[in-house]
Order: sequence, then C-alpha cells, then structure tokens
Amino acid sequence: MQLQRTVLIIVAALAGCSGRAMAAATERPWFERSLVGMEIGPTGAQFGYSDAKDVRYCARFDGREIVRHAIAAHSEYLVLWVHDGDYAYYDSKLLPKAPGLGKRDPLRDAMDEARKHKLPLIAYCVVQQGGHFFKAHPDS
Repeated sequence: MQLQRTVLIIVAALAGCSGRAMAAATERPWFERSLVGMEIGPTGAQFGYSDAKDVRYCARFDGREIVRHAIAAHSEYLVLWVHDGDYAYYDSKLLPKAPGLGKRDPLRDAMDEARKHKLPLIAYCVVQQGGHFFKAHPDS
C-alpha cells in the first residue's frame, strides 16, 4: 500500500498535479471517476463460418430493447456489435445480415432509441477471421 501511494505521488508530481488533487481523485471509487457502459452483441458468429440458414440466430436481437435495458442498468454509453466476420447486424451492402434479422436493422433501431435517451452509442465492427466476407471479397 505504501509503495502504491508513493508511486501515485511520483506520477502526480511528474504530471504537475498537486498532492491534494491526486488524493481527492484516489478517494473516489473508479466508477465515479469513469464512464461505465456496456458492450452488447450476438454470440457465436465471431468464431466464423456459422450456418447462414439458421434463422434462429439473431431472431430476438433487438436494438431498441438493448438500449432500453442499458438505460435501465444506468449505463452511460453502449457499444453495440454491428459487424463481424460472418454477418452485419444492420442493412449492409457488403456483408449478409444475420439470418434471423429479416427486415430488421438493429443498428438503426438502437440509434433511434439511444438518441431519445441521449445515450452515446458506439458501433463496433470487427473482422477477426475469414467468414463470409472474405469468401465474397478475397481481394480485401
């Protein structure tokens, strides 16, 4: 504990902070000094090559409902998975939508609902393996 306090004092001095400001910052819990949010997304397709005919996948993935639950949990921001190696979870021109989405666009729905609550929404896109995208676009 003493070593940790000494390191904090040295860091504060190097950063030009007063000892009083540093002590005040360390007295409050981290979750009062930081934004606390959630990352939400479907599970499964990130491993690649899922069954494109399985309409159960994302049948209940609802952007509006996700935002409502994040608000109820007092989330201060939301990270929504909208693209992985297999699917887009929005109306994409490049990647197929998850089979259970039908005409729904969870990203658009989440954006509309988040705007009502002034909840910052981060659209998270990842391509971490081959998947459908790389089969269709081997040049990328």
